[in-house]
Amino acid sequence: MFAPSDCRSLNLYAADLLELTAILVLGLGTQWLAWRLRLPAVPLVIVVGLLAGPGLEFLGRIPALPLSRAVHPELLFSSLMLPIVLLATLGISTIGTLFSAMAVSTRAREVMLPLLFLPAAVPIIIAAVETTGLVLREQELTDLAAWLPLMAAFDAVFLVVCPVAFHFVVED
Repeated sequence: MFAPSDCRSLNLYAADLLELTAILVLGLGTQWLAWRLRLPAVPLVIVVGLLAGPGLEFLGRIPALPLSRAVHPELLFSSLMLPIVLLATLGISTIGTLFSAMAVSTRAREVMLPLLFLPAAVPIIIAAVETTGLVLREQELTDLAAWLPLMAAFDAVFLVVCPVAFHFVVED
């Protein structure tokens, strides 16, 4: 049987999912709009994000809408998410830049990029998923200490290797 505290945590969990869904739909909708209008996506996403912040803050003041934490990500996520997001983004973007430069000059570039990128990015993706899961489940930080150095070492290796390899890839 559910206790009243379980119902409260279920309501908070549903509110978290609603907030994350609203952010995801807004981001994907902006990307789609940029594609339809043939505009660069990043500036449009930045503008929509800056405009959506005050709008979500206004909607968050309405008691019936559980969007109060959408404009304050520190309430939705732990502060430990910042290093995870930074390290994962750095690793994925470094590898993706190198392999997309390699794949763009081949005939089968649509097939080559995933074949090159995914095997190299699997360690950083697994580490990012595991650390995110640990933070969201609020587990012990000792488990987190095993994954963050792996992500940092992965980034350090590819930050050295990719610029050197990129020079040779672009020349050919």
